[in-house]
Amino acid sequence: MPPIAPPVPAGGLSLDASEVERRKAFLSITAEDERRIAGHTEFLSAAARKIADRFYEHLGRFPETAGFVQGRVEQLKRTQAAYFQQLVEGRIDTAYAEVRAHVGRVHERIGLAPKWYLGAFHLYAQEAAGLLKASELGQKDPHAAWDVMLSLLKSIFFDVGVTIDVYIDALLRTTKAQEEALRELSAPVIEVWDQVLVLPLVGTMDTRRAQEVSESLLPAVVEKRARVVIIDITGLPVMDTSTAHHLFNAARAVELLGATTIITGVRPAIAQTIVGLGLETSALRTQARLADGLRVALEMTGRTVIERDRRAKPVSAPARAEQEA
Repeated sequence: MPPIAPPVPAGGLSLDASEVERRKAFLSITAEDERRIAGHTEFLSAAARKIADRFYEHLGRFPETAGFVQGRVEQLKRTQAAYFQQLVEGRIDTAYAEVRAHVGRVHERIGLAPKWYLGAFHLYAQEAAGLLKASELGQKDPHAAWDVMLSLLKSIFFDVGVTIDVYIDALLRTTKAQEEALRELSAPVIEVWDQVLVLPLVGTMDTRRAQEVSESLLPAVVEKRARVVIIDITGLPVMDTSTAHHLFNAARAVELLGATTIITGVRPAIAQTIVGLGLETSALRTQARLADGLRVALEMTGRTVIERDRRAKPVSAPARAEQEA
């Protein structure tokens, strides 16, 4: 039987042949288990249709899951029956694992929480056990029916393991992407003028973030040939010993690259903290406001800031030319 869906890589997961075999070994899935399931495929396939009917009837009872199936019950029943059909064929290989990963990724993408997925498989197992018990095999040889059910449970747990790993993999990749985006937002190096960079710091500073700040700031100083770097700490809520040392180390590193560092946004409480720590501040340039730091930086790079009287009426171009003449 061809795969229900085209093979889809499971992100950072490895689902090659060796990994599939490792998972099967850990769950004690043997060739005998696969043969046992395959030997009852016809019965289990018929049971799959009954299970699909009961499964979607069950989903419709809960608001959290009813929304996922509304208007698509018949289509989903066919898909679910095909999924269960592959489950009961007794052939667990890389193609099988890739389909399970695809299903997990779809569930994660549409926002189906793992608790509902796990509940669905519990329903699978419960319904399959009941049908096997009531079957001819269950009536004649309960032990053989139980062996079939145990083999089926192993396959179910294989599916659960792959799908939950896909959920976790997707969560980790999303979290990593968010962390990278936050790092970029929390320490952007902005070129406000030629040879003048501004690094606004917002939030809290720890060792890891201080390293990330240096990794983004120092290459920018070299690349932009900066002469002045303004580190604005207006957005830092507190200044503890660790934060102060990280800040001063960054400033010294910038100075070693030939640029001048100006620290702006120094509030009275932070000034007292720095003094209380006994840090050497004689060579440190500071300004209370970012605007003041920008003015100093422009003057240091040969520019002049001219204040214009906002109350004065703007002079038209012809009048300006006449005045200059």
